[in-house]
Amino acid sequence: MREQVSLLTQSKFFSPVFNAAIFDGPIRIYFAQNQESSALKLYFACMKRLRSDIELEANIFILIYPNAENYSLVFGNENLHEIQLAQLDEDFVIGLNGPVDENDFDQFFKRFDTLVRVIPSQPVAAELDA
Repeated sequence: MREQVSLLTQSKFFSPVFNAAIFDGPIRIYFAQNQESSALKLYFACMKRLRSDIELEANIFILIYPNAENYSLVFGNENLHEIQLAQLDEDFVIGLNGPVDENDFDQFFKRFDTLVRVIPSQPVAAELDA
């Protein structure tokens, strides 16, 4: 598991602005300390949606960027209003342009639910673009 985190921290997706994280099994949320409340709400909503019979064999790294500037450094200015999904080796990254509130959860969970559904049947790249 440590190798995957190392891979993330050395990837283009990781930012020094991430100074806090929530780790629980395959779900890992990285965020800036001032986003803790939003990150916890998102975490509990994710745990509620994960069915107990689903066993994820890949990590899902959820990165909540604190602002458009940090987000655009990774995903570009043309994607500022989208939730980005990317594959990182055998794991997955979901990038959110923060600040994030519960109004953003519907769009997030469309991507999250797709990811959780297709992870057990990798390769998934084609399905993720759908």
